Amino acid sequence: MVDRAALVTGASRGIGERIAGYLAGAGYGVSMVGRGLDGELDRAAARLTADGRDVQAIATDLRDAAGVADVMRQHRARYGDRIDVLVHSAGLLTVGPIAELATEALDDLFAVNVRAGFLLVRDGLPLLRTAENPLVLLLGSAAGLAGTANLAAYAASKFAVVGLAESLAAELAPQGIRVTALCPDRVASTEELVGEPDLIGLSDVTRAVATLVELSPAVSVPVLPLRLARP
Repeated sequence: MVDRAALVTGASRGIGERIAGYLAGAGYGVSMVGRGLDGELDRAAARLTADGRDVQAIATDLRDAAGVADVMRQHRARYGDRIDVLVHSAGLLTVGPIAELATEALDDLFAVNVRAGFLLVRDGLPLLRTAENPLVLLLGSAAGLAGTANLAAYAASKFAVVGLAESLAAELAPQGIRVTALCPDRVASTEELVGEPDLIGLSDVTRAVATLVELSPAVSVPVLPLRLARP
């Protein structure tokens, strides 16, 4: 059994995969959660396993409360009753004018971006309480700090993520659980985009996560914006 364990959603690619890789490299056993479409999640986990990392892939639909419960069951089966770092990086993005947004798309957006994060923290709370310096990281966005045209639904969901993180940070601090909404500007979510001047690099996101992980329980960072130096 590992000494430290993490659970990362959205781990098939992009920010989630990079955070899972960082944590696995730092010695955490990592449950990598994703939808499992087209074998992406299995390939991401296999890359880390090939490097000697202790990870497991859990394919599920986070829109379903039963799916979240199953994630916790599989995490416990592999790593025991502890989560040192819980990262909800899974998310949906809908772009376009409000007049063209279908109700079903709005519901899916909130189900993944907000509701799943709420359920993960709620169901994972007993496991977080067993860790020494547990951290909950909810992926927000710069769009959750200032509204943007044609991003009404997405921005609303990310504003909700920020509110959730701030509320949980206040509620769980007495239990020694830190909570942060990480709110980056536009991110180079694939290797092909790395180096683009108007995008934040995945390496910078990972550095921010590493800093949060290493902070002591005495420090609370409910919201951490990552802004482009030249927007």
